Amino acid sequence: MEYNENITTRTITLVIDGRNYQFNNVAKGDETKEMLLRKSAGIMNSLIEQKRKNANNILSDERDIVVLALLNFVYMTLSNEVNISKKNEQMENSILELKNLNFKLEEIIESIEKLNSKE
Repeated sequence: MEYNENITTRTITLVIDGRNYQFNNVAKGDETKEMLLRKSAGIMNSLIEQKRKNANNILSDERDIVVLALLNFVYMTLSNEVNISKKNEQMENSILELKNLNFKLEEIIESIEKLNSKE
């Protein structure tokens, strides 16, 4: 195979549940994307294996095991998003309270300065 410096993408292969999956459009210098893809595959494999162990022969269909592992992952992801959204809302409320307190403090300081200037 001839080396071509104009090629900007590369192919990586990930093994998920014992099968190879190729990803063709990974930018040459994008180590972050490759790392995230490989880490994602690792997490998927762990979740599938965990679900397989927890199935205790109740689930014999491999597809059901993979689907339930995926459902569990999506559920956890959405739960985290909801928690983050709640925390952001709480933070925004705290910021508003701090702004109100700051405004009141400025009013108090202004009143004190007026009283001091009259003396």
